[in-house]
Amino acid sequence: MKKGQAAIEFLTTYSWAIMAVLLSIGVLSYFDLLSIDRYVSESCDTGSQIICRESILQGEELTLHLVNTYPVDIEISRITYSYEGQDFPEPIGETINRGQNRTIPATLGGANFNPGSKERIELLIEFSRDVTGARTYNATGTTVVTAR
Repeated sequence: MKKGQAAIEFLTTYSWAIMAVLLSIGVLSYFDLLSIDRYVSESCDTGSQIICRESILQGEELTLHLVNTYPVDIEISRITYSYEGQDFPEPIGETINRGQNRTIPATLGGANFNPGSKERIELLIEFSRDVTGARTYNATGTTVVTAR
């Protein structure tokens, strides 16, 4: 008799503990406290010569706010955006004078962004430091941005 009662008490006690753990996980999941996206901050990093101040992702359009910190004017010939194994080359042809800002929009057609999710996009900026474009340089970076 005593063995059966001890077994039932054991199962009852631990079943309540398991129910409490499952309820806690359900509440955390319901309020989206277990989502990694919630804790990743937005950033835009392209190095120290061409600084990315901000990036905005609206629909399929990504807008970069770049600053030229070179002591000379630069001409950006192309920016290649990489997202989940897809490359989106975008010809630019913009001149950024030294110390000046420039807003550069690009359309990433075919990339499926979920509104509200944080997306990581790799950047490859091809530019020349003179207007003749005789020699090109590359700047690489990443942006983590919330899709809107």
